[in-house]
Amino acid sequence: MHSKRRKLSSKDKSTRERWWHEDRLVNERLTWLFTMQGLMWGGYAFLRYRMTEIAFAMADKKPSDVDSYIDALANVAWWVQLIGAVSALIIFASVLAAVFAQHELQKQYKPIQLGVTNETTHAGHGAGLAAPFLCVVAWGITFSLLPPRPPVPTESSPPATQSEPAPAPRANAINP
Repeated sequence: MHSKRRKLSSKDKSTRERWWHEDRLVNERLTWLFTMQGLMWGGYAFLRYRMTEIAFAMADKKPSDVDSYIDALANVAWWVQLIGAVSALIIFASVLAAVFAQHELQKQYKPIQLGVTNETTHAGHGAGLAAPFLCVVAWGITFSLLPPRPPVPTESSPPATQSEPAPAPRANAINP
């Protein structure tokens, strides 16, 4: 009824424990990544929103008053971008190190099945590496596509509060 399993030697047990240790490290590192990136993206979005809000709300003030404050916010936003990208890059390198460690274990101890299958192991490694890589790419996009600070409206641009007049109500067949 029950299939007989081969009794694992202490070397086999140690190898499996090292495998699971690397797996736990990847899990912890990805948890750090998602926590840090969530905080970084939230802070970055707030700073971008605040810079734009100030630029348009204070368009009638002296440009030097607005510019110095927006410049300060833009500097903080730049540091948030840099810290977000660098932290994702560091997590990518640490996950890659764990993947290499697991591959070395697999090569050294071929008779032991360490992962479920090679395919699932490779898929898990790919997902673990893709998450920090995509975070680095996303931060790179913010560096390259978004201006460091929003443009401050000038005298020639229309005020932020001006809107087009509402269209006149049309007469219909019921209410002439």
